[in-house]
Amino acid sequence: MGGEPQLTVTEERMLVIVALCWIESRYTNDIVKEMRAGQTQMAQAFKHLLTSKNIIYETVYSAQIAGFIVQKARSMSNERATLALFNEVTDKGVRWMERCIKARLDPSVVGKITRDDVLELVRLTLEKVW
Repeated sequence: MGGEPQLTVTEERMLVIVALCWIESRYTNDIVKEMRAGQTQMAQAFKHLLTSKNIIYETVYSAQIAGFIVQKARSMSNERATLALFNEVTDKGVRWMERCIKARLDPSVVGKITRDDVLELVRLTLEKVW
């Protein structure tokens, strides 16, 4: 059957930013409970990433939620529609992520977090997940 199809950069970024906006959705509580209980291999991978990067749980959960969106996004054959969705949620998602991180980090490092840091974290998380 071959390997898993590679996501384009646009698809990857769009999926993750959408996921950031979905973090407070109805799926979140179940995912959070499962992760904290360490009931899956994915949970162990996330916990390892969190430990090695000293990053908050909520940041990494968003990539798990992206999994729910992957199939829907791949069915969007219209590239323009995909880009429009990406553009619509990018700023909202990144701003939400920055607030999430800043609310939980030591005040001495809050000012050092940039949008690029957030996107890099998302990229690292995606590498771990996919």
